[in-house]
Amino acid sequence: VGVRQSIAFNNRLPRFQDRRVRRALTLAMDFEWQNRTLHYGYHKRAHSYWPDTILTATGMPSEDELTLLAPYRDQLPPELFERPFRFSENKSPEDHRENMVQARQLLADAGWEIEDGVLQNSSGEVFAIEFLTATSENARILLPYFQMLDQLGIRGTIRLADASQYSNRLREFHFEALLRNQDIL
Repeated sequence: VGVRQSIAFNNRLPRFQDRRVRRALTLAMDFEWQNRTLHYGYHKRAHSYWPDTILTATGMPSEDELTLLAPYRDQLPPELFERPFRFSENKSPEDHRENMVQARQLLADAGWEIEDGVLQNSSGEVFAIEFLTATSENARILLPYFQMLDQLGIRGTIRLADASQYSNRLREFHFEALLRNQDIL
């Protein structure tokens, strides 16, 4: 039970603070292709942090949840109050292509443009993401994702760290992104 793997971006870094950027990076991940190709259809996409438990987020927020959220409503995304959360699902290559078009537009709206095949902002900062990992096995998941990021002009790399370095970098928020493997039972 629970989320077994997740990609986490360091939202303390300016480029990940924009929700449009995070949404674009999410749209670039083709979970259905990866599940079918790399995991033989074994995995199920989690649309909640605690799927298949009494803690699963389902439907719209309840009245009690709305009461808790009310003081923060102006800081929360409007869609939280409009429709239940679901990741987009790619039922065909056309669906993923549409996600990539939407991702490119979100990045442009956030001030990132592709120039000579490289995504950069108006200051000339190149958009690259280094994924910190403690296991080389994560390359199997990340490399196909890097191909999708490359179509958006983003260069992805992997930083393999030993257990103590990984823990220290995580504790100090000295990373850009992670592919977290979690054994939650």
